[in-house]
Amino acid sequence: MNRNSHPGPSATPAELRAQVEELREELGHTMEALAAKADVKSRAQQRAVLVREQMHDRAVHARGRAHDTASHMKGRRARTSRAHGGGHRPALLMKDKRVLIALAVLAAAGTVFAVGRNRYCHRRHR
Repeated sequence: MNRNSHPGPSATPAELRAQVEELREELGHTMEALAAKADVKSRAQQRAVLVREQMHDRAVHARGRAHDTASHMKGRRARTSRAHGGGHRPALLMKDKRVLIALAVLAAAGTVFAVGRNRYCHRRHR
């Protein structure tokens, strides 16, 4: 017997019980799905955890890119300095590295702020 078929007059009590049990189980699954969908607080908490993890991953990625850029610039400065016959200028290299790191941190913070602000404003206007 499928879900939409009605038991005929010749249905046995065992068949009727089986159909009732099947419908109860189906109704239980439907109620669980509706309850989960209606639980706004839990869904918001799950979304917050997801967004937090995404922001952390983005910050780690930005930090890695800043480090790579700083290393690249340091090597480039050293090659340029040697190519032009100049001496080693560690103060200039350290200053450049600090500036690059500060810019990378500022860019990462700006990205996190912009994404957070965008999500807040978008949620607020729903």
